[in-house]
Amino acid sequence: MAKLYNQSLSKRDLFARVSHLSQISGPRSYTFNEGKAKGMTAVDIRTGGGLSYTVLPDRGLDIAWAEYRGIPLGYISKSGLSSPQYYCPDKSTWGESFTGGLLTTCGLMHAGNSCVYNGRKFSTHGNISNIPAVDMGSFQEWEGDEMRMGVRGTLLNGHLYRENLEMNRTLTSRLGENIIRIHDVITNNGFERMPLMLIYHMNFGFPFVDKDTILDVDAISRKVAGKALETGIDTYIEMMNEPLADNPDVTFFHDLRPDDQGMVRCQMMNKRIGLGIYMIWDKKELWNFAEWRHLKPGDYVVGLEPCNNYIRGILKEQENGTLEYIEPGESRIFDLEFGVFELGENE
Repeated sequence: MAKLYNQSLSKRDLFARVSHLSQISGPRSYTFNEGKAKGMTAVDIRTGGGLSYTVLPDRGLDIAWAEYRGIPLGYISKSGLSSPQYYCPDKSTWGESFTGGLLTTCGLMHAGNSCVYNGRKFSTHGNISNIPAVDMGSFQEWEGDEMRMGVRGTLLNGHLYRENLEMNRTLTSRLGENIIRIHDVITNNGFERMPLMLIYHMNFGFPFVDKDTILDVDAISRKVAGKALETGIDTYIEMMNEPLADNPDVTFFHDLRPDDQGMVRCQMMNKRIGLGIYMIWDKKELWNFAEWRHLKPGDYVVGLEPCNNYIRGILKEQENGTLEYIEPGESRIFDLEFGVFELGENE
């Protein structure tokens, strides 16, 4: 049964009231015709429960805008939406094509700081987010009285004489729910073991992120990345600041406490607008969780980043013994659930 507008409706109940599902929900595809996004395709998904989001098939099937009942959730950088043709792999120009959005996927062999590894230059956060999808399509599928909608496609991350990696991604929502389920299957189609680094770089901005927005996590421990805060973790507070020039650009690593099934959860809440978001994933798949705060005027963003690394780049991860690999013919599965709730529902 779909829960819509304070009532539960079967498929037959719904079609008695709605002639075409696009009236209330579903995917809608289109192409941008101006600016740096010109020529890119996009798919808008409306769940019917209040959540809507935009998938970018030409940018790794990542998510640009997301909102709940008209309230924006994500962050869009100064570069705006950029086609892969504007991808800037150099460290000094990488920010010219980093959109942010609700989700930027980082990987697959490298994520984090740019570096040179085995004589090859790897750009900041890798290239998977700038690979257009193939075999891509949106869908609406009934399963009894429940309807699933979303987008699926394949990303081919290959290099002559080197890696032959494939990621099959499916983004799914159910009619009436305010949830996005990300299901990724990464396969090594080559004949050599390859590094595997992955970050789900979820980015949140105003008005959801504002003074007094709170991050709520059950952390066994946490630490600061780098030397952004001289006094270290003693300065950590859950509450965000208003935009100030002297706010540090800082990343925290949280060692989250799993439940009995090995799942971990984080949530962030803004009581002023009465909304919260949450993410749930398997700690065995993504054992680290980074919180990136850049709360400066003009660049006001919080990143929540489940990952399988310390965001230092392929070279540093190898040197520190934290680099993961995927064997020839092996497939790895990664699942992440993102949801929105009104305060009082899921606190």
